Amino acid sequence: MDWLGLRDNVCPLTLRRLAAQATVYSLWWERNNRLHNSISTPVSHTFKKIDRLVRNSIIARKNLKKFSNLMRLWLKCPGILNLKKEEEKHKQNTKRQSRSVERKRKMAGEEGQVIACHTVEAWNEQLQKGNDSKTLVVVDFTASWCGPCRFIAPFFADLAKKLPNVMFLKVDIDELKSVASDWAIESMPTFMFMKEGKIVDKVVGAKKDELQSTIAKHLA
Repeated sequence: MDWLGLRDNVCPLTLRRLAAQATVYSLWWERNNRLHNSISTPVSHTFKKIDRLVRNSIIARKNLKKFSNLMRLWLKCPGILNLKKEEEKHKQNTKRQSRSVERKRKMAGEEGQVIACHTVEAWNEQLQKGNDSKTLVVVDFTASWCGPCRFIAPFFADLAKKLPNVMFLKVDIDELKSVASDWAIESMPTFMFMKEGKIVDKVVGAKKDELQSTIAKHLA
């Protein structure tokens, strides 16, 4: 790139030449990037350097009319237009990647842990997720005042960590009385096993071995 030509006496001809060089460089970079997937100096860095030098040189001119014309000419050159497109594409990709990372982070947060449902909406949403993914869903119907529930809670949480392919839910019967009533929950803890929206099994009481063996049975 001929950056030495950028002096206070820059003329439209010089500007066109630099714009043409920037465009040729862009095409060359694109071709080599496809072939080798790498380049020592990123094209955006080079264009930004050219852009900064040209702008400074144009701004230094005292003739306002010529300054406006030169700046307009420079901003329309193919090289700068390519740079703007690349920057816009980069911004969009960055946003897309951020959203993807956030989704993965959220999914990872739900895997390997017991998901507590505090509202009927949250309960229905989690059930729908389990139905859509055809995942085994194990629901712990519990209560804060229940001793056996507190006893088995750490074991239930440990199972969730060991079995990320199973959805573990927790419902407090005092918090979601309508759900407990719909599911005819009479004793705590009660563990319901569901697949594709259907109840496939049930364990009543803080029975570690039975809970673990029932999960293994439905995963087989």
